[in-house]
Amino acid sequence: MGLRRTFTRMAALAGLMAFAVFALPSPAAYAATISVSPGQSIQAAVNRAQPGDTVHVNAGTYHESVEVTKSLNIIGDGQGATIVVPPSSPPTRESAVCFDPSSPSNFDGFCIHGSFDSQGNLTAPVGAVHVSGFTVKNFNGTGVVFFGASSPHVDHDTFLNNSEYGTAAFVSSNDIFDSNIANKNGEAGIYVGDSPQANAQVTNNQTMNNDNFGIFVRDSSGQPTAPGRVANNSTRGNCAGLLFLNTGANPANWVASGNVANANDGVCEGDEGPSAGGIGIGVAGVNFVNVHDNLVQNNVPSASVGTTGGVVVIEGASHTTVTRNDIHRNVHDIFWDRSGTANSFSGNSCGSSVPAGLC
Repeated sequence: MGLRRTFTRMAALAGLMAFAVFALPSPAAYAATISVSPGQSIQAAVNRAQPGDTVHVNAGTYHESVEVTKSLNIIGDGQGATIVVPPSSPPTRESAVCFDPSSPSNFDGFCIHGSFDSQGNLTAPVGAVHVSGFTVKNFNGTGVVFFGASSPHVDHDTFLNNSEYGTAAFVSSNDIFDSNIANKNGEAGIYVGDSPQANAQVTNNQTMNNDNFGIFVRDSSGQPTAPGRVANNSTRGNCAGLLFLNTGANPANWVASGNVANANDGVCEGDEGPSAGGIGIGVAGVNFVNVHDNLVQNNVPSASVGTTGGVVVIEGASHTTVTRNDIHRNVHDIFWDRSGTANSFSGNSCGSSVPAGLC
């Protein structure tokens, strides 16, 4: 995927009186709101805004790809009201993080990023950026993507028919994805990846009919004392509703609770090895994942696959706790490949397992 994918201020003034010192307000006190209306440019407003400002995008359809490199609130008038779709020509003025001239049709709705060196290493994250109240659809890249972000916040947005991800955060920390709808996107509706300090909160989202995964957490970790949380989401019609995956970074420390993973009947081919599908919640090689109090049902792949199950624990995942889940009418309600250590399955309502005896 390469580089593209890979203030508080206080001042004192000495007055005429020898001991008179006055503190200036923080920049938040001066934060401005810049309004954008149909026919105007979101990018122009973002360029004009100062860190901490709000860019309010009024209802309408905007043919744009927007690059953001500063801490801003970017607020639309609501899902289905403020709509962002691809422009008629590529955004050639965007930086190399967002736009690759060798693949001119592959760009994002909102590309939000920090600073990187020539080797692709993050040198300075972009501060908190909040994106809310948009529908972002039909991009060959991702609807809203973060590269090197601190505290990205995406809520009450709809992501529809984007070729890569609905929304995604790479090399980021303290991510919040809340109350979004992500339907018919490519790799995943919501993605948290390549983030050893993700500490993400992925809550109250709906992810349906994405090509592979509803919610995909790859090579990303929470904290031992404050695990990342994927909670109270509804996911349907994907290859896997929710997947935690390790591809070599040894991620750990997640909680999956209160989710409804129903009828994820898709099939996705792995880069290596057999295909998988019909998975409600999967834990593949990630350690210290607590899967509890979820409803996982009717996850049956639409074709024969090598790996399937309501709750799947595989590829050396260790210290996995699967407890108090309602798991029914899956090919296997629980599937464990017997790898890893200190995995436990208790208190679940389920009918079948591999190996037998886990229900």
